[in-house]
Amino acid sequence: MLALREPPLTVLRADFEKLSKLAALSGETAVTRYLEHELDRADVVTETTKPVVRLGSRVRYHDLARPVPIEITLVLPHEADISRGRVSVLTPVGAALIGLSEGQRITFSMPWGQERTLAVVKVGSV
Repeated sequence: MLALREPPLTVLRADFEKLSKLAALSGETAVTRYLEHELDRADVVTETTKPVVRLGSRVRYHDLARPVPIEITLVLPHEADISRGRVSVLTPVGAALIGLSEGQRITFSMPWGQERTLAVVKVGSV
């Protein structure tokens, strides 16, 4: 998995610490390598006034391969439940969205090679 266009990311320190541990404990996969890459390039802050995608955020994003925006809550793997719109940060989409803010886009390659572009429409508070 590879980000083809890398917008700036902002990750809160508490999320950075949880996600770094999660990636290290989850084994070597394309998604964990991608998440680690995204965390390495992120601006890690203790707080921010702009709405950024973080654990627990309600996110509306537009997958440019689909006709309408999708709304999810970004969660840890044990909290994931796609029937309730709860998507794990250890999925390709979850790892791609972390740290983005409203209006940003990211283009990345899925583990099987398909290119995807996601645009963040709205970020709800945690």
